[in-house]
Parts: sequence; structure tokens; C-alpha cells
Amino acid sequence: MRTFAIFYEEFFFKRRFLSVIILKTFTDLQTFYCLLILRFLIT
Repeated sequence: MRTFAIFYEEFFFKRRFLSVIILKTFTDLQTFYCLLILRFLIT
């Protein structure tokens, strides 16, 4: 039971970490595309 709890905790920590990375990448991409569109509109 104890090892399962440790595995569970580790799994959730990794999942949370991954989701944070994915979210950051996604927002960075959104910002990048917004800037790109703005540049095309300006020029």
C-alpha cells in the first residue's frame, strides 16, 4: 500500500509538471502567433 501511494504521488507530480510545461508552451505559441499576425497586419 505504501509503495502504491508513493507511485501515485510521483505519477501525479509528473503529470502536473507536464501539464505546466504544455500550458507554458501553448501560451508561448499563442503569443508568438499573435505577434506574427500583428506584424503581417502592420506591414
